[in-house]
Amino acid sequence: MSVIHHLNVIFRFALAGLVSVIMLVPPTPSYALMFKSLPVCTNTGVLEKVVKRYNKADSNLWQKGVRMNAINGAREHTVNPLYESAIDRRYCRAKAYLSNGQHYTVYFLIERGMGLAGTGWGVEYCLRGSDKWYAYGSGCRVLRK
Repeated sequence: MSVIHHLNVIFRFALAGLVSVIMLVPPTPSYALMFKSLPVCTNTGVLEKVVKRYNKADSNLWQKGVRMNAINGAREHTVNPLYESAIDRRYCRAKAYLSNGQHYTVYFLIERGMGLAGTGWGVEYCLRGSDKWYAYGSGCRVLRK
């Protein structure tokens, strides 16, 4: 056998070994670095987006005449980091105060890469006790993860 053939075999084994080692090492991304472009649950823009979307849905779809006035006490309850899913997700909950005097727990999800054309971030929300079509499951189960 030629020297070139031996070098080729050695190169292939070395490459296979390197790939094996890389695949065995679990990813350890920095929490702060990974979520730096994903807003926190108390972000004013996120809360305003939830209020605006609820009020638009009531005006255009439900037509109950009930508006969401405010959201208070927002906090994170789960994070789905990038190495567990292709999309970073931050799960949040808060109290939503409506114009009819009632208040509900609102669950919302902030997702990176789910804004316009796959850029920025998007928000999904569910008002517990107010989702008559169970779009997010009974009691907003999907967003309570």
